[in-house]
Amino acid sequence: MVFIPPPHDQNGTAASSSKDISHWVDYQIRIRYAETDQMGVVYYSNYLIWFEIGRSEYCRKQGFSYAEMEAQTESFLAVAEVSCRYHAPAHYDELVKIRTSIASLKKRALRFQYQILNKQNGILIATGSTTHVILNKNGSPKTLPEKYALLLRNPLSKNTGPRRHPWERRPDDPII
Repeated sequence: MVFIPPPHDQNGTAASSSKDISHWVDYQIRIRYAETDQMGVVYYSNYLIWFEIGRSEYCRKQGFSYAEMEAQTESFLAVAEVSCRYHAPAHYDELVKIRTSIASLKKRALRFQYQILNKQNGILIATGSTTHVILNKNGSPKTLPEKYALLLRNPLSKNTGPRRHPWERRPDDPII
């Protein structure tokens, strides 16, 4: 089993790698009985579902949802490739942390990376990635709309406090 401590700076606060386009977003779940096999171990395909949960929560933390992006821009993130490496088993009723980050972002494709960790002891359970191609409603490749590319590339809030988009004005902002 592998223990991966989160990166920290000299002051002991969590730090992100300079190679990361953005930060990690964490989301916690408790393993349900339905997600396990007869031995109480999480069935392998559930990790792909957890990756989807991680992607959805990552986008929410960036200030938008998949549904919003699809409805407003008819842009769809189709999974083109997935990988998952299992490091240790996960069991019924354990708390796990789904960590999600953007590994790469291009005009017509992006790659998310994931870590699944045991919440209680920090043991790395699985790592993986998903590569997505941006498609229109007819299934043809298209460019990711700039609004969403900016949100994915530039985490404004670092997960603290309410999110403010660059194009939003507050009542007390000066009029230019």
